[in-house]
Amino acid sequence: MRDGTALPSAYCCSMSPSSTCPVPSAHRRLMDCHVHWHAAADAYMEPETFRLNLNSLIQGLRNVTFLLQSQKRDLPSFENWYGAWQRAVKDDLVMRWAVSARNRIVKQSDLEMHSTALVRLSFDWLNEVEEIVEVPPHYTTHRTIAGLLSAIPDLTEGVVTIERRWVDVELPSRELLDATRFVYGCLARVVKLAHGAAGIAVCDLATRKPECRAGAARVATVHGPVRRRPALARRPRHHDPAN
Repeated sequence: MRDGTALPSAYCCSMSPSSTCPVPSAHRRLMDCHVHWHAAADAYMEPETFRLNLNSLIQGLRNVTFLLQSQKRDLPSFENWYGAWQRAVKDDLVMRWAVSARNRIVKQSDLEMHSTALVRLSFDWLNEVEEIVEVPPHYTTHRTIAGLLSAIPDLTEGVVTIERRWVDVELPSRELLDATRFVYGCLARVVKLAHGAAGIAVCDLATRKPECRAGAARVATVHGPVRRRPALARRPRHHDPAN
């Protein structure tokens, strides 16, 4: 988010030969989600690749709780700490969306995503126009720019900036990577609770690449000259879910 709001720290593993992870399947799946989130962020401007990684991410997030529940007989006081966590998140709008989104992806179809773009056209330092427009979900950034330029045939010089934003129709108030980042943080807390219940302070599962990195804007931006040449896209930057 633009205001830099951060989630509580997620559970990150450190190597320790004397400690054994009490929930290795769920913990590995959570780390898989970290990788999927970064892959979706890196493909933010490429609709099909973004969709593919988002689908994998949402399914993986839901599977973390399934895998924890499958081990409940082996985890001390499972009903107490897991039940308390469930009660804390059961009425949360984003967490309920995550359950529904996974069911739609697995049983029905892809999410019905909407894409908007904040388009800014700069002619010089003092002359700039800005507008939010609907962008067809299957449009790449270059196709979006080409469509905008074709609508202004007399324009010969300037700089165009496009900030894209993806949402699901069932959660229009939250950008998709922001929403999945929130879900990741909630799941990281319950995985940490499982370790605490088993008396494991330091887990023996190795951390995964990519390592956590600081983010900036939650939307992707491209800049390009309007001199009828293709714009160059740059990789989007978002808040890392494990920060």
